[in-house]
Amino acid sequence: KGTGLERRYSEDEYIRILENAMSLLEDSQHYELTTQVFKLLLPFYEEERDYKKLMEMYGRLYESHKKIISFNETGKRYLGTYFRVAFYGEMFVEDNEKQYIYREPNITSLTEISQRLHKLISRKYGPEVVQLLQESGKINTDSLDPDKVYIQVTHVVPYFTTDQLLDRPTKFERENSLSRFVFEVPFTTSSKAHGSVANQHMRKTILTTSHWFPYVVKRIPVIDQEIFELSPIEVAIEAMERKRDDL
Repeated sequence: KGTGLERRYSEDEYIRILENAMSLLEDSQHYELTTQVFKLLLPFYEEERDYKKLMEMYGRLYESHKKIISFNETGKRYLGTYFRVAFYGEMFVEDNEKQYIYREPNITSLTEISQRLHKLISRKYGPEVVQLLQESGKINTDSLDPDKVYIQVTHVVPYFTTDQLLDRPTKFERENSLSRFVFEVPFTTSSKAHGSVANQHMRKTILTTSHWFPYVVKRIPVIDQEIFELSPIEVAIEAMERKRDDL
């Protein structure tokens, strides 16, 4: 039984929405998904014997698949850059000590998003109150000035297990439907960030978001965090595996 809140779509409006979705996917270079939308449109075009529309859509699919092949060969497609943003300060109220993952377009630098967030938040609290935290590790909140607010921005990358990577063989699949991200912080037993191979440790932080990217908004809250440390031998093995994968 209906609640009276649902909206009923006519066939023409449904087709218009699907056609608009296909155009948006093309504009955002998500060409792999255009086939799925076309499959929904195809029965309508065939029923109406709209051969002009069929010819147009098949032509667009042809161009989309050409671009997919080209991107797979060159690797030159950037669907987004991700950052972990943490907020500290009582003035943030509900966002105090809360973390988000931000999705930025194409290739966005850490400096660019940090400066933009600092400028945006400074409009509300004043530039003299807003501070950027440079380190990526755990923050001792007791050492922070209670009269200031702090932003910590860290570049993160999508995280997959070995089995998940096997299920996602293409670069496109590894840049969509994302909910887990990772960043690394090097450290040594002498408290320095970097040291000799025999003394180089690594702390990995895996973050899980409440929804999957891409999403309807550019930031999603972090709902889970796992932290584990790699020993020097594990750090060395992982470095060799990365070099192998890059060959």
